[in-house]
Amino acid sequence: MFLIKLTIIVQDTGVIEGYTVRWNPDKVGEMIHAFITVFLGSNTVHPAFQTFAKQHDSVKEMHRVSGEGCYWIRVRTENQEN
Repeated sequence: MFLIKLTIIVQDTGVIEGYTVRWNPDKVGEMIHAFITVFLGSNTVHPAFQTFAKQHDSVKEMHRVSGEGCYWIRVRTENQEN
């Protein structure tokens, strides 16, 4: 009980600002981790690509970039076929 009260006190006073979770993506079936540069041939297809990326759970991050490529996406998936 003492540790619970101490934890609450140090959280309330700002000594503990947050917590970190370490997880194992392999344990949840996400063995493939890839960073992909996406090139689009036309400015008119950006909305369709953004919709496509948002609809796929394997896309974890999507960043619009300038220079080399149009988007950088980070993907985690079970296998290369997905």
